[in-house]
Amino acid sequence: MSITDRILKNVFSSWVYYFVQFGVGFFMVPFMVHRLGDVLYGLWILALSFSGYGGFFDFGIRGTIVKYVAELEAKKDTEGLLKIINTGWVVHLVSSFIIVVLTGILYFFVHRFFKIDPHLASDFRLCFLFIGINFSFTLATSIFVSVIEGFKRQDIVSAIEIIAFLLQSALIVLAVLKHANLVTLGLIILFVTALKQLLRAYFVLRIFPQFKLKFSYFTKNFLKTILNYSVFLFMFQGLRNIIGSLPNILLGAWLGGAAITIYSIAARLTGYVSVFLLATAGVLLPFISSFNSLQDTERLKKAFLKGTKYTYILAFLFGCVLLVLGRQIISFWIGAEYATKCYPILFIITLPIVLAPSLFVVNSVLQGIGSVRFLALLTFFELIAAITLSRLFFIAGLGIAGVAIGITVPYFISAGIILPLYVLRLLKINFAEYLRKTSFISW
Repeated sequence: MSITDRILKNVFSSWVYYFVQFGVGFFMVPFMVHRLGDVLYGLWILALSFSGYGGFFDFGIRGTIVKYVAELEAKKDTEGLLKIINTGWVVHLVSSFIIVVLTGILYFFVHRFFKIDPHLASDFRLCFLFIGINFSFTLATSIFVSVIEGFKRQDIVSAIEIIAFLLQSALIVLAVLKHANLVTLGLIILFVTALKQLLRAYFVLRIFPQFKLKFSYFTKNFLKTILNYSVFLFMFQGLRNIIGSLPNILLGAWLGGAAITIYSIAARLTGYVSVFLLATAGVLLPFISSFNSLQDTERLKKAFLKGTKYTYILAFLFGCVLLVLGRQIISFWIGAEYATKCYPILFIITLPIVLAPSLFVVNSVLQGIGSVRFLALLTFFELIAAITLSRLFFIAGLGIAGVAIGITVPYFISAGIILPLYVLRLLKINFAEYLRKTSFISW
């Protein structure tokens, strides 16, 4: 299969997964909100948000493994593949153990940090415990999905995700209909994750029969290789995850579960667009790593320009739908009483997606060529700015909208202005050429 065909197949499979998520999620959210209520649903979202903070314990290893597996697979270096895979796996085992310990400690007092009704505190703590264990297990076995992605088989990743997502959604619906509590929902997440990881392990052996997990393949040289790259990738991914869950954490601390529900409804819609864009641009990462390892500069530039062009098209189309029809969508989706509260938030957080969607392609390029230091440092300053501005706007009386503005302004400056200019300089692409090949004129 040609590179173009493989990219298209991966993109198409990612789109299928996206539309399954969107289709099921579109009906799941109003179902969950109305069945659980604003407060309980908000606490469920809050418990899930802690997974974003767990991203710190990945240490950037997963993305690093994808990059080096793609490079070593392109060079047909089986010995190198086994060493890089097992070295990354050992690091993840250590990280997963740390998460289990921290989760166990936080279990006893995590409810005290948020405005939670005393009669819900026990269920919230147990749900938090299961979410933490789930993330620990996912991290310990994430080497499987890293290998599959590194071999450029996003189609397999998407197929497994679709199966797991449909199963998880069905089980959650049944549980909620039976008036299950947060504890049951947390157990469902853990059960489905275990099945998903077993499927991933099976397909790893299918596409890479020489695959094996052995401590003897761990080497200090490959550990150094991983850490030299992953330390900044770790910073970037962890910070990005924190920024993603930051509104829920801030609103949970300042206003409570009902405010989280209002924000999360709007964020769910923009999240669908972001996931779709990531599904389109994210598949480029292993290909860019291969181009970089083979020093194929022309194909690397072409991938960046074309990826940016099509990302802009998709972001503009989907973003305009949310901006123009967002109120009607929320009214039909959740209910008219939510449209008035949620649409202003939706409008605010949709704007940067329409105006600055290139972040998704820029991420793949910078990770693929191994230039993530600047990306990590810029994201750190974005996080600090987001927390500061959110607090200032909240104190000024803007409430939930203030948090939304505080999050989006730093994102737009970072993703819409600074990062695209940085990549143009790295790839030695003229700004006029960039505009010509990615703007509306070229469409």
